[in-house]
Order: sequence, then C-alpha cells, then structure tokens
Amino acid sequence: MIRFRYLCLILVVAALAGCNKTKTGFWQGKVFDAPAEIAYRNVALDRIVLDTVNCSYEGLSGILENGNIYYIDKYFSYLYEFSPEGRLIERRLGVGRGPKETIIQHIDINAFSKNGELALLGSNVNFDVFDNTYQAQARFVVPYDPVTTDRERFEMYSYARDNFSCRMYEDIIYIGMISYVRSSFNYFSHGTDFLQNSFHIGRVDWKKKITMPMMLKGHPDMYFNDSDKYYEFRCVNFDIDRDGNFYVNFEADSMIYKYTLDQRPLVAFGHAGRNMDMDYMPIASLEQVNRDLGKNRLKKGYYGTVEYIDATGYLFRSYLKGADAATDGLQIYKDGVLVGDVDVPKGFRVTGYNAPYYYSQVFEDEEAEKLTVYRFRL
Repeated sequence: MIRFRYLCLILVVAALAGCNKTKTGFWQGKVFDAPAEIAYRNVALDRIVLDTVNCSYEGLSGILENGNIYYIDKYFSYLYEFSPEGRLIERRLGVGRGPKETIIQHIDINAFSKNGELALLGSNVNFDVFDNTYQAQARFVVPYDPVTTDRERFEMYSYARDNFSCRMYEDIIYIGMISYVRSSFNYFSHGTDFLQNSFHIGRVDWKKKITMPMMLKGHPDMYFNDSDKYYEFRCVNFDIDRDGNFYVNFEADSMIYKYTLDQRPLVAFGHAGRNMDMDYMPIASLEQVNRDLGKNRLKKGYYGTVEYIDATGYLFRSYLKGADAATDGLQIYKDGVLVGDVDVPKGFRVTGYNAPYYYSQVFEDEEAEKLTVYRFRL
C-alpha cells in the first residue's frame, strides 16, 4: 500500500511542478513531499555483549555479507569477526607486510564492497585493499598536488572526520570530504562561490590507484540563507544501493537526496527529526573558528548516517538531538515515506541487516572492557 501511494504521489508532483530547481541550482530533481505514515514509534533493542578481545576500544564496525558482525581496531589493525550472537569466530589482518596483513597503522575508516572486498583508509591518505579472502590486492598512497587550484581535484579537500562516510561500489572508493579553512578554497575566503562550487564526495579508483574528479557540488538553499549558522555542519553522509543509487544527507538539512551513479538527481524526501536542538551559534570569521569551532558539534543536534538496506528496502537515518537530550533519534523510510521515528541510545546508528534483525554499530566501553551491539526487528 505504501509503495502504491508513493508512486501515485510522485506522479502528481512531477505533473504539477516538473523539476524543482532551487535558487542555488544545487537540486534539480523532484521533491517528494509525502506525509509521514508512522508505523514504528519504538523498537525493542536486544543488547549483545561480544566475546572479549584484545583491542584499543577505538574501532569501526558493521555487518558482513555473510551476516556476521565485524570490528576493526583502528590502532591494532585487527579485524575481528563475530557470530550474530557475539561469539568470536576469527581474528584477521594486523599490522605487517604479509599478504594478509595491512601496512596501515592508524585506520581512519573502512568500506566493504558487495563482493566482500575490503578497503582500509589510513590517516596519511594511504589505502590497502583486500579481496574477500583478505588477500592484499593493492597498497598505495594517492598522488598529491599541494598547490592545485582545481576545485574538482581530490587534493583540494580533506576527510570529513567529524562525520565520516565511506563506501565501495565496483572498483571505486567513495569518501565524504570537506574543504577546511586551511585550504586555499574555503568558506571565509570565497563565500557564496564556495557554497556553490565546492564538492563533497571524493572518488578513488583502487585498481588504477588514482583519484577521480570530485562529485556532489554545492549546498542546499538553507546553507545560503543562513550560512554562518550552518558553517560547522557541512559534512555529508551517504549510502549506495545495489543499483548504484546514492542517498545523500547534509548534517543540518532534513532532506535526503537520491542520485544515480552518474550524478543525475532523482528525488528528494525527508522530515525533520524530533526535538532536535538546532539553535546553532554562527561562525562568522576565522578568529571565531579558532575560538569556538567544535562547540556547536558538542552541544547541538544534527543529522548523522544513512543506511539503505537492499534486502528490505528500508532507509535508516540517525540524528543527534543535542547534549541535553537523554536519547538520540532514528528515522525509518520506505519508498520515500517516513514510517518510523524512534528514540535510540546516544550515538546509535544502523550498520547492516541479517534477517530478521537490523544491527547497530559496536559500542565500546573501555572502562568495563566490553564491546556490545544492539539489534532489533521491524
């Protein structure tokens, strides 16, 4: 029924409005303004304690294609695989130059392809890529031109570590990136030009070991209307479905933007999260960056990761409500319709699915020396 209503509504919107081009030119696709049909107002979370392992309690986690839980230690470079019930199956990788080891000693982020290939991204813009048996396939550092002025060049940008997305699709690694004030192209030196012409997603062809032109140019209207207010919330989160479609989310924007692999805009949809404190302090100068940068992010609410589950067609978007809230939020979309908006533990995000459960990331408790994960059904 939801799918049928979705198709009818989007045809009406297309017929009446055609393309919804914003005044900034950022979005030239359709806007699907469907009312929410809330079926889920809460979810029952099962908490699973993972078997104890040797780790730094700073890691990356998710669900493998086989349904098992993985946890990658950022500093020890171990990849632990657990059963869906939290039992340790195997420890892999670790630092070294062997065929099944990694030379990356500080892992910033990782991504798995649908075929089980694994990319590890290091802090020095170095990459290790493994096949689905964890055999090393490529090790490289991307070429770097420190004086480039080309705004489409990968080197103009830095990893968006404050709110980081990375995905693999076919032979390309897609990375959430941002231009900071130390770059020659930044908000304070270029203003509107920067908001219109900066890019957000980097691309690396790991087989050719080269960077590609950046993708996703510009910002939504709201960033122009009150740009100082949203300065700290310019990171994007994104996911890619099995057909290569991108689902893109800006931190301060309630909309989710769907693109094809070749960057053709399809449809935008979304609803604001509940009880989000978005009364941001404007950042209006370089002097204020040095004094106040980070205060908004520590105290205020903003939108986090998006995760599209191919097996069920649900799209999950996490959001932070703010430091004074007891919980964060999780939105659930189906065919562009908001069907759920639930309270979840602080920092909670969906990372994958193993029927019949959706899984969170691994939560780390160094004091108790425990790794835990949550799962739930819909």
